[in-house]
Amino acid sequence: MKTLCRLLLIATTAGLAVGADGEAHGGGASTSAAAAFGADRFLLFPNPIVLPDGGFETDSSAYAEAYYRAIDSNNDKDTLDKWKRANGFGGRTGTEHLAVFRDARDLGYGRRMTGRLNPDGSIAFVVENYSVTAVPGSGYSGLNVEAAIQHDSKWHIGTNAIEWSASPCTADDPPDCKPSVRFAKFYNFSAETGERRLAVDLDGKGMKAMPGPCVTCHGGRGDPLTPTDARTGKPRFALVENSLSRKRGDTDGRLQGLDVDAFEFSGRTGWRRGDQEAALKDFNKWVLCTYPLPAASALPEDQCRVAAGPNDYQGAAAEMLKAWYGGPGMPNAVLADDYVPAGWNANTTLYKQIVAPYCRSCHAVRGTGNQSDIDFMTLDKFRSYADRIKINVFDRGNMPLALIVHADFWDSPAPASLAAYVDSLLGAHTATTANGAPLRPGRPIADPGPNRMVRTNADATLSASNSLFATSYRWSIVATPPHGIAEITNPMARIATFRARVAGRYTVRLTVSDGSRSDSRAAAITADDDFPDPSAIRYADVKNVLRNVSGCVACHKTAGSPQPANTPPIWYTDFDRNGDAATDAIDDRWLFKELVGRVNLTDVSASPLLRKPSGDHHKGGKLFDLTTRAGLAQYSIVYSWILTGAQADGKRVRADNLVNGAAR
Repeated sequence: MKTLCRLLLIATTAGLAVGADGEAHGGGASTSAAAAFGADRFLLFPNPIVLPDGGFETDSSAYAEAYYRAIDSNNDKDTLDKWKRANGFGGRTGTEHLAVFRDARDLGYGRRMTGRLNPDGSIAFVVENYSVTAVPGSGYSGLNVEAAIQHDSKWHIGTNAIEWSASPCTADDPPDCKPSVRFAKFYNFSAETGERRLAVDLDGKGMKAMPGPCVTCHGGRGDPLTPTDARTGKPRFALVENSLSRKRGDTDGRLQGLDVDAFEFSGRTGWRRGDQEAALKDFNKWVLCTYPLPAASALPEDQCRVAAGPNDYQGAAAEMLKAWYGGPGMPNAVLADDYVPAGWNANTTLYKQIVAPYCRSCHAVRGTGNQSDIDFMTLDKFRSYADRIKINVFDRGNMPLALIVHADFWDSPAPASLAAYVDSLLGAHTATTANGAPLRPGRPIADPGPNRMVRTNADATLSASNSLFATSYRWSIVATPPHGIAEITNPMARIATFRARVAGRYTVRLTVSDGSRSDSRAAAITADDDFPDPSAIRYADVKNVLRNVSGCVACHKTAGSPQPANTPPIWYTDFDRNGDAATDAIDDRWLFKELVGRVNLTDVSASPLLRKPSGDHHKGGKLFDLTTRAGLAQYSIVYSWILTGAQADGKRVRADNLVNGAAR
């Protein structure tokens, strides 16, 4: 959804620290996992690996350091001056513009933005951000844009940069790395020293490590770091398997268009909107150049675009950007944002009231050629996420994904309209109270986990850890099969134990409370004599399911197979992952880390490792068919592994016969 980091392109990436002195503080970032629910989850990836200190890997200094090593291995751009020189600023060739404005929709800062198109086709933007805070009530006033025009260092609070450029391939990259392919890189520089910074506070919710606060909204990914490299003693930045560049450091992030209608301009001659409209249109044409082209085009504005790869981003935002200037050919000199995608013709009101102001900026640049439903460019795509919209907006409260946009959303009629729409899809009062008002995040939410399978006469964990805003917990058994016998140990605890003595389907209910309000939800637990002991399930069993019994490797296999190279984001077959010319145990450690990175510990049922193969937003279809015994068993093996800590070793459980068996 629309977040603060969309300002990376229009005026910021990451570096708008809001300490008392207006400067970024500290070189690292650590966010408590316990505080990561609700509003404190703004601008963080949803599937973080939890570190021993309770922080998240994607929100750590090590993550930011590995990112910068990947995109700037020789530290050629570790200061603002060096970054500018490397990107040709002030050079005699190329095209360079300056624009100054205030983004009235989001942070309200004055933006002094210089953009550059180089002769080699690379693009770069550097932005100085200004906030006049000494005058009472001036934080969001036109004084900010005046400070930016005057280049007043007193109110300069941060400098940020983004470049779309190619990088040479290194020994860290795979053999099929493509050094000529450009991708987006995000930087954050100190306002005082010009040194590159590792973390940023965009909303007063604490420092967050680069590049996360930017690429969460720029279509990027938060894949885990690789295991520590034996040669350097440091982890490498994640390798995005389906990126077009095949370059370490390519997060698949995208540049965003500049919605000029959301800007406020000075009344001074030379700095009015009309004075700067031509430069801003050039900026938007350059952004269009960064979007891969799905099909051949004779339009002049498309000649700078590179053909999309087999599963590369297909440029859903390109149509919108063109529409801002009159459509194909971009004939209009002045931007007018009245765009509604054709796929929304059946409900233009919902698009204009909800998607355009609160979702579109981030979602329009998300997705891939195979899985583009996350871009919300049609009503059907938006509707397909109804269950997650309900959870993230009305339960967890972490969407919209930025604090100010979140506040604007809840201060508008949008929640009522969205809640009514969710009710129409999922059932009455799913997102509304009995009186029809939209539910608000902050109330207790019970989460007993998904329906799953366990083994008879074996202990199975019941976890209420993903419940929200609760201080007390109570587990109970509310239904049993004929002659069923089961018990719950520690039923008043957040973590309890379930044991069924007789095979069959049981229903457990979790009730949580915050002392004044309560919530109660049930989950079905199927006890099976042949299912493995849930507490003994390890990585080897999950790998066996993914490789041998679920059908996943029909797509998730290495290049050289009949499928196009780089189609999935992760491959389950054996191959040389770390570039040492061998397929060995080290590569298996890398696969383990990749799998753990697809686990969402703050919302386990939303883990891609569970959600996608069970049929939600998965091109391969429903591989874990939860209506069958075999499918439920496959799903439950993965779930049990997550619930017991996603362990790498331990007793190997032979579950082949069970998960290969026919439904019964």
